[in-house]
Amino acid sequence: MLDGEKRGLINNFLLDQPYYRETSAAAKIFATQYILTGERIFHERASMALRAIENIVNNSTLRNGIDEPFISPRGLRSRKGSIPATIILFEYAEEAAGLLHVQMNWDTDLFLSFIERCYLGGGRFYHDVISNCHSKYPHIINTSAMAYYFLQAINRDHDYGLIPQRVIPKTRERILSSARSDGFFPYIEPQVWQRAFFRIHRFFPLLFTKVFNRILGDHAIFFGDTLHHIVTIYYFMKASSIGDKALSNSQKRALQKSWHFIKNHLTEYKDTFIKIDFSWEPVPTCYRHANFVDTSAYFYLIDLLRYLPLHGLISRIEADYYVEGLSNHIRDRLLRPEHIPCIQAYEGRQEIIENIMPRPSESVFIKGALFSNTILERQASEGREN
Repeated sequence: MLDGEKRGLINNFLLDQPYYRETSAAAKIFATQYILTGERIFHERASMALRAIENIVNNSTLRNGIDEPFISPRGLRSRKGSIPATIILFEYAEEAAGLLHVQMNWDTDLFLSFIERCYLGGGRFYHDVISNCHSKYPHIINTSAMAYYFLQAINRDHDYGLIPQRVIPKTRERILSSARSDGFFPYIEPQVWQRAFFRIHRFFPLLFTKVFNRILGDHAIFFGDTLHHIVTIYYFMKASSIGDKALSNSQKRALQKSWHFIKNHLTEYKDTFIKIDFSWEPVPTCYRHANFVDTSAYFYLIDLLRYLPLHGLISRIEADYYVEGLSNHIRDRLLRPEHIPCIQAYEGRQEIIENIMPRPSESVFIKGALFSNTILERQASEGREN
């Protein structure tokens, strides 16, 4: 945690400078530690981080969103007005403030104004702020899910710009309709002709599919990864859980398919250990930004398993079984106490990892903020039993 004019902000180990959404996640971790231990120092750290985030938001042109830093071969760059950078900052700051029973002193209309500038229409969102020419921007499914969560979180009447009550149902249906027939959410929403090809591609020679993927690249219906798929379901379920709104039968069927895609790529070993099988993911052939073999998928999945039983998609016993197995794998195979970051960022073949650009999100703050929910639930459960 930094001091001086950057007081309360968290330094990112890769950037050697603050990454604002991580400060928000750190605030939630500190708030969780305060709940668990009652030690005042954690309350002070969480409060300091929240005040720093407030200052960043209230002193910036949030209509353009929070920028997302990334490392390129030419040095540090940034994506201007990123949904993940902005909405995750909002998400964890609000949750940390809730744990401390305080209010964030910011205007949610500012966030709403930003979200409007990422909107493509028809319930579709891009990753970042867009220009007036909407047609050249693809629909990024997982960031639409983040926007859906945000709109549900602030679902009240607004006179400014994009009205949540109109956009929420469109976004909800657009997300679910973007899944492939096997339940997988690609990175970019596939067109109708791609969906048709996916259904019959097994009848064509494998070379045909390889050429198809080479031509379309990231826009192919086959392109995507475990993390993006889980993140899409995670924010959809999190949004759907706001206000305890029941899912329709058709929504449940769609989400069951998406959950089974995850379940079919989990490997059980040593009786009580479960790992994610990343082997189906695309193999990068050049140096690039990607979320392939990203261990953040474990932490999003563990938190997702809190929401699935709420809507009857799996039983509580089954959810607890997977949480235990995934947690055992993290503890046994991914923890590296002597390293920074202390949780292994990737889990895959070295030739894959070598082609992935380092990313600020490789730190542990988002992982810790996600896992804190499970820790708090367990403490509450133990408290009830005692």
